[in-house]
Amino acid sequence: MILYNYLSTIFMMSEIFISEIIFLCKVPKRNYFIIRVISCYLLLLAITFQVQLIFSLTYGQGLSYGGPVPYQVSVFKFLFYTGIFLLTFIAQFFTFKVSIYSILLFCSAGYAMQHIGSNINYLLRSIPNISTFLANNLWLSLLIEIAIFAILYMSLYFLFLKGKTIMFEKVDKMKKRVILTLLVILICAGLSRFTRDVENRQIISIIAEALYAILCCGLVLFFINLLYKADMMEEKVDILEEMLHREKQQYIQSKENIELINIKVHDLKYQIDRLKKDNSEKAFLDVEKALKIYDSQYKTGNDALDVILSDKSLQCEKNKITLTCTCNGRDLLFMEESDIYSLFGNALTNAIESVSEILDEEKRCISLNVKSVNNLLTIHVENYYQGEIEFENGLPKTKKDQSWHGFGMKSMLAIVKKYHGYLTSTAIDNIFYLDAIIPLNIF
Repeated sequence: MILYNYLSTIFMMSEIFISEIIFLCKVPKRNYFIIRVISCYLLLLAITFQVQLIFSLTYGQGLSYGGPVPYQVSVFKFLFYTGIFLLTFIAQFFTFKVSIYSILLFCSAGYAMQHIGSNINYLLRSIPNISTFLANNLWLSLLIEIAIFAILYMSLYFLFLKGKTIMFEKVDKMKKRVILTLLVILICAGLSRFTRDVENRQIISIIAEALYAILCCGLVLFFINLLYKADMMEEKVDILEEMLHREKQQYIQSKENIELINIKVHDLKYQIDRLKKDNSEKAFLDVEKALKIYDSQYKTGNDALDVILSDKSLQCEKNKITLTCTCNGRDLLFMEESDIYSLFGNALTNAIESVSEILDEEKRCISLNVKSVNNLLTIHVENYYQGEIEFENGLPKTKKDQSWHGFGMKSMLAIVKKYHGYLTSTAIDNIFYLDAIIPLNIF
């Protein structure tokens, strides 16, 4: 029996420790991570064994999770298992480089997952015939427990963590979340802790208690998963807002640059006209050709659209791309200038980036069409592309840096939705089509 109690302690410590590490596996680790993990685990085992030894000498019995005992012993056990949680929290704090609130949250999640596995195992042992059989086969009992937790933890990883990045680092919001999470776990683990020490329980109450604990811990994990999704969405919104802010500043800068170029072009034209009177016209052909690049002004009736088209036409000229525009900028006057700049800037940037990869210069062309039809503003962009395009939720899925690239398309979608419109994209026969429709009768 003593051997079984110590083996149970080793298994319990391992289950909690591994579960917490699974939840923390995505956060930054401290130097000498493996050494820290092994050292902390062995130290925790040593402390736990010492407490068990003191308990045995004091009460004359081994320390087991359940069983009818006086309320003083039950309180001691509750403090013991709460202390184990706190010790694992301290150990993980010295193992992972993340805020104290994140450590608390993930340790709470790990404790909840371990408690689910413990109660599944407890339910199995509560079945009369199976309980007797497992009591007579210690090693088989331990193997079954290992199998239960292995399946549970693999499911945990693939359902909640695989392919995800954890970002619970906003301290001002972490405090309330951690307090709520710890409160739920203490209620769940605490109540089940005391009820297991009650004598003469019927099988129905045992099953109900275990199912209640599993449900509570499951709700904790569901809550933490919702927190993760909420933080991811908030992070994306923050990035989009930052991009829109930068694009607004870039628009202002581009507008100033275009105005400066216009002044310089006008001055140069005047000087060339004066020089032609006294010199050969052939000497100025190259200069005039260069000036045409900067004199390609767009007059669509919308200053913001003129700025972005002039800016992008210079990029197209540099990359030997033909940009064809049929735009009535007056139809865009209801939109904010920064939105116009961001919407068309991102659309043309993506198109330029796509056609720049094409070797055939005849296909290095972009077409932009903006017009209003029946109180609907239609925006149509098309360009050639090479390779394959994967779509997700109607938008092209980027294969580049996921942390930044791809937010341009999301930024466009956010702007179109702001004006109650729709944005779609398709790819047919190596031609990419981007279409936006915005109702005009509501503005």
